[in-house]
Amino acid sequence: MSLWTPDGADLGDGAPPKPDPRMINFAGLNGPAHAGFHELRRQASAWPTTDSTPQGAAELLAASRDLFVQGYYAYALFAVGGTWSIFAVEVALRAKLGADEKKSFAELVKTAEKQNLLPNAGWENERLDAGRKLRNNTVHGTGQELWTPAMSRTVIGASHEAVAALFSEK
Repeated sequence: MSLWTPDGADLGDGAPPKPDPRMINFAGLNGPAHAGFHELRRQASAWPTTDSTPQGAAELLAASRDLFVQGYYAYALFAVGGTWSIFAVEVALRAKLGADEKKSFAELVKTAEKQNLLPNAGWENERLDAGRKLRNNTVHGTGQELWTPAMSRTVIGASHEAVAALFSEK
């Protein structure tokens, strides 16, 4: 067996994944083999995390980062990653506020805003409310939504910022 594989060789189940064909439309995410995957991984690794984030929220955020990166290969995962990150914010708000499952996400956000628990001035809390609306569209919608990498990056980044602010290690 050789480590060299000729172009077009049929590797069967051992073949690496192919980028989603829609990725060619995004500047900076196409180029040499899997360059976009590595760029998305770099972007995801820049989002803030804290060691004091409760396990449930931390696991959802980690999954959202992985889903964002895997969106390079399966475009629908950009929306799934964004939705998962919003779920993480909801879980984190419940933990921070000691709220039960009967309190709505909108009520959790309003309570956190009144208590100044969300990111510092300059962070637009409207992004969190927009994320809540996107989450509701997914949860109560009629099918899979598609988000661009930029839409997903904005939502997931805002979710990471919100959770990091809730569980700041200062």
